[in-house]
Amino acid sequence: MNSAIPGVPRLIANRLPILLIVVMMGICGCAHQPTIASAPATYLWQSGDQFVALVPTEQSPGSVPSDHPVSLGQDRLRGALASLEWQDSADVKPVQLLTDYELSILAEQITVGLAKAAPGEELVFALIGNHPAFMGLAKRPQVTTGRVFYSQGRVNLILGMVHEELGKNDDRRLQPFVPGSRGAPAGFAGQVTVLPEVGEKRRADWLIINPAAVIPLPKQLPSLGTVPTPAIDAVPVAGPERGTPQQPGRTDKGKRIEERLILLNDLKEKGLITEQEYRTKRQEILGDI
Repeated sequence: MNSAIPGVPRLIANRLPILLIVVMMGICGCAHQPTIASAPATYLWQSGDQFVALVPTEQSPGSVPSDHPVSLGQDRLRGALASLEWQDSADVKPVQLLTDYELSILAEQITVGLAKAAPGEELVFALIGNHPAFMGLAKRPQVTTGRVFYSQGRVNLILGMVHEELGKNDDRRLQPFVPGSRGAPAGFAGQVTVLPEVGEKRRADWLIINPAAVIPLPKQLPSLGTVPTPAIDAVPVAGPERGTPQQPGRTDKGKRIEERLILLNDLKEKGLITEQEYRTKRQEILGDI
C-alpha cells in the first residue's frame, strides 16, 4: 500500500515527523531569548523570574527623550513609590502598589540603574510580591512590571502588568513578563493612584513622579518613642548646600513632621480614620514643610 502523501516525494513524506520536531524545537529555542527588549539586556538584579534590567530606549512616535545618567536620592524615591496605590475594582479597598520587599529592590535598582544608564537606555523590571487576595483574607504572589526612565526632572514609571496572578506551571518562555510601553497603554482594568504632591499621570498606566517633593521615610516605621531624626538626601532641590550650618529648629521641625506622618499612617492602618481623611490630613502635614 502506498503511504506517501499525494504530491510529496516519498523521502520527504517519511521525514515529515522529524522535520516537524526540528521546527518545534527551533520555536521553543527562540522563546529562550530575552522578551523584554529586541536587543540584549543588561541585568542589574535577578532572582528566579524576577529582574531589573537596562535596555535600549523603546522607540515610538512622540517618544519622550530621557536625561541619563542621573543621580537620585534613594530614600526619597522609595517614599514616592510607597505612596502609590492600586485599586483592582471599585468595590475593593485600595492597597499599596508595591510591597516593602518590592520597594526595597526597586528603589535601590532604579537609583543604581539610572546612574549607569546612557541617554539611549532605560530600565525595565518584573517583581513579585505577596499582595492581598480573597477580599483581603489572604495573600498571594502577584507580579508587577514596568518601564522606568528620567526626563525633565521627573521619574517616569510606565506600568505593564499590575498585581497579576501567577500560575504554578507558567513557562516564562511562553508567558513572559511584559513591561509597560511608551507607545501603547497597558489596558489593565484597575486604577493606580498618585498623590498630587508626589506626581501626576500622563496616562492611566504612565506615572510622572517628583521624588524631590517627598520626605525621606525610614525603611521600617519605628515606634513613636524611637523616632529618629530624618536624614536629608542629596537631591537637586532649593535649600542650603551641603556643609552649610543648619538653622536652629530645622531638625526639630523635621522630626515633628515625621512623627505626625507616622502617627497618621498608624491611625489609617488601624481603621480609625478613612482613606479620604488620611489623604487630606497628609497633604496638610506636607504643606507645613
